[in-house]
Amino acid sequence: MRSILYMLVVAVLLGGCSNSDSMTEAAPWVDPGEHSGLTKEEQLAAIAERYKLDRPEEDTIINDFPFAASEVRFDGKSIEDQLEAVVNELFGEPAETKSGEWLQLSGTKTPYIHNVYVTDIGQIDVMFIDGKATRIALKPKEE
Repeated sequence: MRSILYMLVVAVLLGGCSNSDSMTEAAPWVDPGEHSGLTKEEQLAAIAERYKLDRPEEDTIINDFPFAASEVRFDGKSIEDQLEAVVNELFGEPAETKSGEWLQLSGTKTPYIHNVYVTDIGQIDVMFIDGKATRIALKPKEE
């Protein structure tokens, strides 16, 4: 019991004898909502100058690796919420058509039509719920 008491006294003495002059003060808190009056471009330029960041003139990755340039061959957003007739105009008649009832999270069943279109980029699966394209999946062709 005495040894525990002695160790506790030593710990308190060593902890209380620290030099408070060596401790640094924390920087004052700055509200991030306060603006410095600079525009976003000026702020970015100031940060780049402060940290000596150089922005390349042009995209060097595409110049070094031309095969990495992307080519958009299908944009799913272009047919999102479109009617079945509009999608049929874009891709032609579907290669396969299924219909059934979709169970929603609320527990209600909604009729759907699932069309499969075969194009030069691959197979496009489109599910129409309430007459609009809602689920779109693309299976690219193996090259």
